[in-house]
Amino acid sequence: MDEQEKMELFKDAVEVTEAASNYHAQRQVILAAQAFFRDNPDLAEDSDLIGVEVARIPTKLNTDPYDETIRRLSEAAKRVRARKERLYGPDALRQDYKAAIAYEKSGLPTTKEAEAEIQTIWTDTHRERQKQIKRRF
Repeated sequence: MDEQEKMELFKDAVEVTEAASNYHAQRQVILAAQAFFRDNPDLAEDSDLIGVEVARIPTKLNTDPYDETIRRLSEAAKRVRARKERLYGPDALRQDYKAAIAYEKSGLPTTKEAEAEIQTIWTDTHRERQKQIKRRF
């Protein structure tokens, strides 16, 4: 896989992250980002960029309806899967076991750790907003 193809995969993962403009989709984003790096362990060094995108989610305004957010998440995930199959062949999805082992070795956070981090970010952001509201009135 050349660098251009790797960047295309990474852009899809970032798009999945950006699609989550509301709190309820954040869990989907964490799972999608983790799945992306589990399936593409050679891109694990870029995982901090996904973390930056995920951290921005609570500060974004909820401009998309929930259904639209889920649709965009689903479409981006389908593109990642389709590109993976095109790059690695029709058996690519069966190689998840090997990818999961590589993921474990990469030291990326578990789902629970990632969810706890997102919850902390959300709570801190919510507190800051409440302070701003109190200052205005």
